[in-house]
Amino acid sequence: MMMEGDCSSKKRAWPKDDFTDMVLKWSLHDIFNENRYKDQVEWIPELFESVGNYLDSYSYPLLEETRAQLASAMESIHQAPFAEVQILEEAKSCGNFLYEVKVDQWRNKFVNHGKELYKVLPGDILVISDSKPETRSDLQRMHWSWTLASVTDIKGEGIDGSTSSTKFKVKTPEDMPFKGEKQDWLYVVYLTNTMTNKRIWKALHWFKNLTLIEKVLCSNAMVEEQCDSCSVNHTGQLSESFGSDLYSQMNESQTEAIRASLHKMTCDRNSHIELIWGPPGTGKTKTVSQMLFILLRMNYRTLCCAPTNVAVKEVASRVVKLVKEAYAAESEKSDPFTPLGDIILFGNKDRLKVAPDIEDIYLDYRVKRLVECFAPSNGLKHCVRSMIDLLEHGASHYHIFLENELIKTKENKDEAPKDKPKFFLEFIRAGVKAILPSLRRCLITFCTHVARSFVAKQNFENMHNGGRFFRSSHMYLVAARY
Repeated sequence: MMMEGDCSSKKRAWPKDDFTDMVLKWSLHDIFNENRYKDQVEWIPELFESVGNYLDSYSYPLLEETRAQLASAMESIHQAPFAEVQILEEAKSCGNFLYEVKVDQWRNKFVNHGKELYKVLPGDILVISDSKPETRSDLQRMHWSWTLASVTDIKGEGIDGSTSSTKFKVKTPEDMPFKGEKQDWLYVVYLTNTMTNKRIWKALHWFKNLTLIEKVLCSNAMVEEQCDSCSVNHTGQLSESFGSDLYSQMNESQTEAIRASLHKMTCDRNSHIELIWGPPGTGKTKTVSQMLFILLRMNYRTLCCAPTNVAVKEVASRVVKLVKEAYAAESEKSDPFTPLGDIILFGNKDRLKVAPDIEDIYLDYRVKRLVECFAPSNGLKHCVRSMIDLLEHGASHYHIFLENELIKTKENKDEAPKDKPKFFLEFIRAGVKAILPSLRRCLITFCTHVARSFVAKQNFENMHNGGRFFRSSHMYLVAARY
C-alpha cells in the first residue's frame, strides 16, 4: 500500500555499481563486518511515499542479506566442495578480469553417500586460492594469495549431455594475484550462489516500466474499477468454470480472491491488477493453483512465474493434480492417460529437477516423447498404416507367409519342422499383437502431449476412443471376420 502523493521515482540513494562487482570487491573484513550496512538498513515501512521510496527500502537489506550469506559460507568453508585447478588463463576478447578455468573434479570430503555432487552454476561465488583454506583465518595468513570470483558462464557438456562442471568462466574484482607467476597448486572452493539476489537487484534498478508497481502501490494511480457491463457479460462463463466443487476445497477469503481476480480479468475496457497476499500457510499457493486451473478450463493463455524452482514445481504439481482429478471425474471410463497438452513447464534442466508427477508437462520431456511419436520408422503414422495394411490385406499377407514357410520346409526337408503352420486367425492375431504396443503407446503420447486446440474435436475423440479400444482384448476379435 502507499500513501497518496507523487508516484514518480525520486533520486536513488543506493549504489549504482553492478551487483556482482560490489560483492567481489568486498574484503574479508567487509564480509564479516556486521555493522557494514548498519546506517543504511532501516525498518521497512508498511506505507511508502512513492515508488522510489519503495525500491529504496529493499536495496541495502538485500546487500546485507548477501553479506551475511557469504559470511556464513566462509564460516563453514572446510565443508565446501572444492577442486584443483588445471588451467587458468585470461579469456580472450571478453573484457577485463575474465578468466577461463578448468578443474580436475569437484569433491567434498564431508559429502554423504548417495548425495548429488556439486555442479557449477552461473552466479556461484568461488574462492580461488594457492592453498586449500580450512578456516576463514587461513585467508588472513601471510603469503597466502586468494581472490573471490563469480561464475559467468559454463563451457561444454558432460558425457551424459548435462552441463559440465569442470570448464567455466569467472569474473574477478581485479587481476588475479597469481597472474604471471608459475603456480604448482591452485584450488577453487565453492561458497554460495547469488543469482537470485542478483535478479532482485536488477529488478530494483529497472526503471523502464514502473507502471505495474505504480498500480500495485499507488492509491492515486490505480486504474478504474471494472465496469458492471463487462462483469455481467462474463458472469455465465465464470459461474460455469467456478463450479461448486471448488467451493468446498477453499475457504471464504480464497474464494473471494479468485472471484475478484476473475471478474477484473474479464473487463474488456480497462486493465487491472489484483494482489493476493497473506502470511505463510494461509493458502496463497493453493489459491493460485485453483485460479490457474479455472483459467485453463476457460481456455485462457496464462503465464505463471515464481522466484524459485521449488515454487514453480509446487504450483505445477498442484495444477496437474487438479486437471487429473477433474478428468477422472468427468471421464466415463478409466483412461491410461490425462490430456495435459495445454500445460507446459519449462526451466533450467539441471536446477529444476523435475519430479515424476509433473514430468509429462516438462518441455524437454514432451519434445522427446513427441519426436518418438512422429518418428517416420516407428511412430504413430507408421503404426496406423501397418495396422490398416494388416487388416485390409491380411489374406494376401497370409498367403505370402504360407509360401515362405513352404520354401523353408523344402530347403530343410531333412529336418523336421520346428513349429506347426499357423492358422489364418493365429497369423492375424500375431501381427496385431506385434503392432499394438507401439500403436497404443503413440496414441497415448499424442493424446497426452498435444494441445487440444491443435486437433479437431472429432479427431481427438476418435484417437481417444482408439486408445481405449486397443487397450482391451476386443481388438483380437476383429480377426474373426476373416
